[in-house]
Amino acid sequence: QVLQRTEWQVMELLKRECEKLPGPSARPQQRIRPLKGARSRGKDREDQNSKPGRTVEMPDGTVHTVKPGPVTSLDQLFMQASAAHLMLRRKAQELALRTKGAFPFRPRPAFPSEHSDLHRFVRAEDLMQNPQTRALLGIQEGDGPIQWTEIKPAQRAMDKVLKQYHGEVDRLVDVSRETIVFDEVQDILNCIRALKDDAEVEIERVKNTLDPDWDASQTAGFRAVLVNLR
Repeated sequence: QVLQRTEWQVMELLKRECEKLPGPSARPQQRIRPLKGARSRGKDREDQNSKPGRTVEMPDGTVHTVKPGPVTSLDQLFMQASAAHLMLRRKAQELALRTKGAFPFRPRPAFPSEHSDLHRFVRAEDLMQNPQTRALLGIQEGDGPIQWTEIKPAQRAMDKVLKQYHGEVDRLVDVSRETIVFDEVQDILNCIRALKDDAEVEIERVKNTLDPDWDASQTAGFRAVLVNLR
């Protein structure tokens, strides 16, 4: 006989799993090029800035020298985020497919004049693998009505950099983001474990606001598991 774990027991397992990873106090930085082992902001930054750069020829024929180190420009950060966004979306789809995750979608109105703000959720396995479900939901080729998370708005990014990070652009680590929704806490735990075992990504930080000890007033009652990936 198999003893099924209660949701509370799974929450405790999730808490312990997250505690093994870099926590909310970790400070991942946006860098021009990933440099493993470089985490502090003092001596590491000086060492990186002293390294020679690499020459890059742009489509218009101009040549630029790119040096490894922290990102210092919002324009550069958004350029990198735009390139990473599609890769992150594919990774989210892959994880959701493996761990019973779902994505929000807005059903198509029955008539062109109708407008609906109602959001529902569709499981990745139905989205990717079941043509009948896609037809039932009105999802055609491409994304259809799936509500993918967009890149952080530029104005919000500028406000956050100036007000919270005192102008340090490289501390803004949520420009490119994606959301997966789960029915069960066990599925969230499975997703975290899948990320740990994924050779294509590195977990930089985890903030587990599902932790029973988390003060939900800090996040206006919102609870989730937030993960920063490299």
